[in-house]
Amino acid sequence: MPEDFRVEELLGFAPDGSGAHLLLHVEKRGANSGWVAAALARAAQVASRDVGLSGHKDRDAVTRQYYSLPASARAPVGGWTGFEGEGFRVLEAAPHGRKLRIGTHRANRFRIAIRDVFGDPDAITQRLRDIELGGVPNYFGPQRFGRDGDNGRLTDFVFPLLRPFAHTPEDGAQTQIYVASAPELAGITGGYWAKSAPATPSAAAQDDAAAARLWEVSEQLVG
Repeated sequence: MPEDFRVEELLGFAPDGSGAHLLLHVEKRGANSGWVAAALARAAQVASRDVGLSGHKDRDAVTRQYYSLPASARAPVGGWTGFEGEGFRVLEAAPHGRKLRIGTHRANRFRIAIRDVFGDPDAITQRLRDIELGGVPNYFGPQRFGRDGDNGRLTDFVFPLLRPFAHTPEDGAQTQIYVASAPELAGITGGYWAKSAPATPSAAAQDDAAAARLWEVSEQLVG
C-alpha cells in the first residue's frame, strides 16, 4: 500500500516570504509528480512550463514535495492552502522569489514499512544498526531496466544504427577538457558550452514541464 513508502522532500531553505512566485507544499498519494504539476497548471490557468518542481517522487507512495507557481497565477476559491485534486492536496503556500528548478532540494527523507519479516531478530537488529551508521548502496532497481529487462535488447538494436552519427570518445571529451583547463576560463562558472564555445541551451532543454512529461511517459513505458 502507498502508506508503506513515504518520501519527504527537504528543500534546505525557507520560502523568501515575498517575490514573483509561490511555493506550494504538496502531499500526493498514488500520483506522478509530473501529473500533479499538470493539474496545478490547469487549476492556476498557466502553462505547464510555468510550474516548477525540484524533483520527481515515487508514484506508488505517499510523498511530500514542493512546487512553484507564478504569484500572478489564478488562485482557487479559498486560496491554495487546502486545495485538493485527484491524488494530492496542498498543505501550505508561501511567497517566494524564484521558480523551483530540478535539483534545487537538499535531500529526501524516506520512511519504509517492511511487513512479514522472517529471520533471526538479533541479526536483523544488527543489520538495521549497520544501515543507520553506514547507509545503503544506491542500487538500481528493476524499473531501471524496463519491462521484463527489455531495455538491454533495445539498446542492442538501436546503438548500431546510431554509430555512424556518433562522436568518438575523444571528440566528445574536447569541450569538457577545454572548459576544465583553459586559463581564460578561470573563475567563470554557470555557463553552457558546446564544441568548445559558449552556447545557449535550446528552449526545450530548459522546459521543466517537458521534463516532467518525459519522466511520466518514461515511467509508463518501463513500468
